[in-house]
Amino acid sequence: PYPTTSSSPSPYISPSPYPTTSSSPTLSCDNDSAMFQLSLTTDSYGKEETSWSLVDSNSEPVFDVGVGTLESNTKYSYEKCLPKNSCFLFTILDSYGDGICCRYNEGSYSIT
Repeated sequence: PYPTTSSSPSPYISPSPYPTTSSSPTLSCDNDSAMFQLSLTTDSYGKEETSWSLVDSNSEPVFDVGVGTLESNTKYSYEKCLPKNSCFLFTILDSYGDGICCRYNEGSYSIT
């Protein structure tokens, strides 16, 4: 996926190479799938320090967003339909180790 950056709230990023932007989810999952949604706001060092990934039970990446991919002080939203009754591992990393909130602006994330 190639997320777009925005200082405006709630861009939703589809997993296609040509993401769409919307104020509501752009995907509709079938009955065998469930919606994964990540809202991420980077802190002042997001570009230099923040990365995240979502891998399936076979360690295959669903999302893999490396350091340098995101912009600092920016809100991102990602969505993807995932198979129900499957296991996934979400990992978010601040490479410096000081976290994504509080000291250097208000970074945060939530998964629904």
